[in-house]
Amino acid sequence: MPKYPFPLLFLFLLTACEHPTTVGDKQPQPVTIYVNEDGTITGTLAIKQLQDLARQVYTKGDKVMLHSYTERMPSDKEAMDIATRNAEAAKEVMSRTGLERIYYNVGIDAHGARNFLPGIPETSARNRRVEAIIVSR
Repeated sequence: MPKYPFPLLFLFLLTACEHPTTVGDKQPQPVTIYVNEDGTITGTLAIKQLQDLARQVYTKGDKVMLHSYTERMPSDKEAMDIATRNAEAAKEVMSRTGLERIYYNVGIDAHGARNFLPGIPETSARNRRVEAIIVSR
């Protein structure tokens, strides 16, 4: 065991604080895209975020996983179908950039009715979202 472990820990914490975690760092934060109830993505910010991710996939060779969630529904199958459709809609927005690698470097993981947003009722459509996370370079 090192003689002075605390200074090393302190140095590590200072270094970590100087470099905030963003998409593309070793510990990526998800980019959250909210999906309309009809399964479309129309928000200007959401489209821009997906297009920016597509450019990052193209220029850096990153791989992105699209995790999709929905509100609680009477049927788990219906929730999974909607989650899959929403993730596919996000991937389609990325594909419309015309850049290569999107088809193979962007994966879909539909979770259905899980990971509800804090403070939001489980049955609220506001839980419909796609979280894009860079998983590798």
